[in-house]
Amino acid sequence: ANGSGHQPWVPDLLQGCSWRSSPAMGCRTSRSVDAFEVPAKSLDVPGPALSQPLYFNSDVSLSSPSHKATGGDVPEPAAEPESAASAERSALAEALRRELEEALAAGLALLELGDVPGTEAALAAALARIEASGAELGGARCRALVQQLRASHEYRSVLPLLRQMEAVAEEVLGGGKGSAEGGAGGGEWKLGAEVKMDFKSLGIPVDEHSVQNAEALRVLMSDGTSVKVYYRLNGRRLDIRMSTMLPTKTPSGFPSITGLAAMYHETTLWETWHPTMVGKGPTELRKRRPCHNLWHIVTKFLLQKYAEIQEERVYYVPTCGVYMMTMEGKAADSELWTQHPPPSGTKILPGSNCTKIVHITQEHTSVLGLMTTTVGAQALPEFIVKFIVSWMIPEVIRRMLRAGAESLKSGGPHWQAMQADDEGVYARCKELQTRAPEADKARGGTIFAPSKMPTPDVVKGRGGNLLVFEQAFGANAVPWLQVDPSERLLEASAQAAASGDDVDVAACSDEAELPPPIELDLIDYDRFESRNAVVIDSTSVLCGCGCGP
Repeated sequence: ANGSGHQPWVPDLLQGCSWRSSPAMGCRTSRSVDAFEVPAKSLDVPGPALSQPLYFNSDVSLSSPSHKATGGDVPEPAAEPESAASAERSALAEALRRELEEALAAGLALLELGDVPGTEAALAAALARIEASGAELGGARCRALVQQLRASHEYRSVLPLLRQMEAVAEEVLGGGKGSAEGGAGGGEWKLGAEVKMDFKSLGIPVDEHSVQNAEALRVLMSDGTSVKVYYRLNGRRLDIRMSTMLPTKTPSGFPSITGLAAMYHETTLWETWHPTMVGKGPTELRKRRPCHNLWHIVTKFLLQKYAEIQEERVYYVPTCGVYMMTMEGKAADSELWTQHPPPSGTKILPGSNCTKIVHITQEHTSVLGLMTTTVGAQALPEFIVKFIVSWMIPEVIRRMLRAGAESLKSGGPHWQAMQADDEGVYARCKELQTRAPEADKARGGTIFAPSKMPTPDVVKGRGGNLLVFEQAFGANAVPWLQVDPSERLLEASAQAAASGDDVDVAACSDEAELPPPIELDLIDYDRFESRNAVVIDSTSVLCGCGCGP
């Protein structure tokens, strides 16, 4: 894509990266190695013919099958020393296998924090390292390492989370405010309210010193002086969406995104901005994490207290300056209510609320898109819709703006927590600002605004997108994973050794197409024993317990 011969999913910044684990990361010391079982005669090994087949591992080591089967110290058949080139390939493959282990350990540590983009970056770095060694290893060996990565817990766990992340971008940024697009709700968007932005009263300086770009300042003053609230009603579902624009830099030294992040992350201070909150804020139902939490939220409406379980996910994508946040309310029939019953004196909310935010930090200005969805137990009455759209949402916006501005002032209610930064949340916000000029340049210098919001591609086009790689891999469209005829013959020999059939040499010609890759969803991972598993070819794996392919 950039003329260097690399695939679009491989970020340049990850080229040549090597992950180094520490005990704190929980690095596992052993993991299965994918292998091909091939007849001894199919390998060009000098010396007398061997009566038993050999195992061709991804680290290019040879071992006797009797040793593999029994786990004992059975002497291996004698063989001549490896050639210098073969020894170099063996050393390289072993080094890559170790780096893959370390990348998986790093990915697991990030996954446990709920950091989905961070996990993706760790695994993408491992793929980039394998790609960089493709010329020396060859397609077949690279495919074996990639298959090991794709079959890992970390890889299989992060893919659905990445799909959820991209779905949020699609819903918040997809479609126009007056169209039937932009989410699953359907129907026309209507203007429900408009909230004026008074930067001066908020203590947010807007001038040539705070916004050091004439065009960005012009756009901010013409398009960022109000927040327009749009809504659409479809039966029991009410969707509300809005967008706003702020200067990126603030007198505090923190970027403006920090105010938004602090309002949601510092749960004991929700009362400073949430108009219907009971108590100081949400009650944590699981151990607090920087990017993934589960909360009880109690609000008061028409003299009644309602409890709701909300799952929060936060995504930081520094390569494109994106902060994303979702708060998904759980329905009254969710099994989570059995584990976490409502607090005394409250009722379970007869419906659910979901909030989705996409914030893009640019060098001089930043834009935010927000969408909330309320689903009632029955069709929402008109007076409820008017109350939400004309009073509640505008009041939340005013309070959020005030609370966000106050949080960025020395001595404000959030200031002490921001300075301590126990979970590293505010360091991540600063990284978004640091990387913003680079991201702006990659997008051609476009200045986003409420009337010119980015498309979902601002998220989908990130470097190291594993979903793009997975699609290309499934179509056998990754050039550095293509297998030449000699390597195909080796794979075919492995398959023939397992099935007892003859090798189809014609199928290994240049014109022959590779079989489709292993479909991960078709493997029963509850029963699959990976420790002694053997990869037969790109479509077949022998289970380690011996139950079959």
